[in-house]
Amino acid sequence: MHSGTRNTDPSYRKQSFWLDTMPGSLEPRPSLQGHATADVAIIGAGYTGLWTAWYLKQHSPALDIAVVEAEIAGYGASGRNGGWCSAYLSGIEAWLDDPQHRESALRLQRLMFQNVGDIGAVCRDASIDAQFEQAGHVEVAVLPAQLQRLRREVAYWQSLGLGEAIQELGPDETRDRVNMESTVGGYFTPHCAAVHPAHQSPADELKRHQVGSSQPQREKDEKQLSKRSAR
Repeated sequence: MHSGTRNTDPSYRKQSFWLDTMPGSLEPRPSLQGHATADVAIIGAGYTGLWTAWYLKQHSPALDIAVVEAEIAGYGASGRNGGWCSAYLSGIEAWLDDPQHRESALRLQRLMFQNVGDIGAVCRDASIDAQFEQAGHVEVAVLPAQLQRLRREVAYWQSLGLGEAIQELGPDETRDRVNMESTVGGYFTPHCAAVHPAHQSPADELKRHQVGSSQPQREKDEKQLSKRSAR
């Protein structure tokens, strides 16, 4: 369901390349009128809101879930980002370096690694056309000083017992992945995917579960994210 001021399809398409390349209409659903009841009400139809609704439905299919959005699904950062699904969490190094928080931070980082593959599995199993491709991430060095920095990063993750998450590459191995003559080396991590963020949501699947309610004007609002869309 929609709440708030009304924008138009063209104004939404101007917000990002991803929204502009979505097929169909981006016109918002009618605003919520009066009172509505639900077992769970979720404010915001970005990734956090729609994936929360999707997993709640997987856990308890009978739940009546309403998602309320002020604009259209994926209007905010979920539809305006770099198109990457990454396991990197900014700032986690401070926790990893703190003995008091290290074990919790390691568990969180391993979950972040797992999360990339889980998103790809849901996209596949739920037929979400997110153009998801988990080809990994390559960091390239073109100067000896850069190579030393990358080697320190590899050694750091290995020291934490996460060596499987990062692989040092020699010059030829790097060129096999990225066609750059000037490279002196790099590293590769498999825990990264390219994705069309405006397609990456469980919104069509939510519609099949009738998230919103059995009323058509509430069901269809959740469909907008897969006809549109952290990290």
